[in-house]
Amino acid sequence: MNNFSKYIVIGTCLSMPLAATASPDIDDVTLEVIEIDDDRAEGLMKEIELPETANERARERIQHRLERGDEDRSDDKDDNQDRDRDRDRDRDHDMDQEHEQERAHEMEQEHEQEHEQEMAQEREQEREQEMEQEHEQEHEKEMEQEREQEREHEREDQGSEDNSSES
Repeated sequence: MNNFSKYIVIGTCLSMPLAATASPDIDDVTLEVIEIDDDRAEGLMKEIELPETANERARERIQHRLERGDEDRSDDKDDNQDRDRDRDRDRDHDMDQEHEQERAHEMEQEHEQEHEQEMAQEREQEREQEMEQEHEQEHEKEMEQEREQEREHEREDQGSEDNSSES
């Protein structure tokens, strides 16, 4: 692209904003910013008066944009409501999941505590059984010692009877 063409393109681009803003028919413009959700927004947008010098095609385009803008705002409002509903649903779902995880954790802890209690009871039963076995073994030893002593007494008694019969 030669230099002359570049200068023409640059000059055209620079002059366009000036041409677009120049409007001899509009002396004063006042804008009031209102929220989209405001009830007045739809009524105000429908009642915007166009300058009388504007051509019919421009009026139709602007009117079409206004109508489409109302539809877009309505669509945006619906989209916002849908997003809010989705966000609320997601938040509720996340909270439900957190509650489920907490319940699962609590149940796991309860199960572990029950298991520990069962193990403690089993250990206690084992200790009691061991003590009973030791007690039984001691009792058997005592009984054996008593039987042994009785046998010795019987032998002594028989030995003393044998000695007395010999004499």
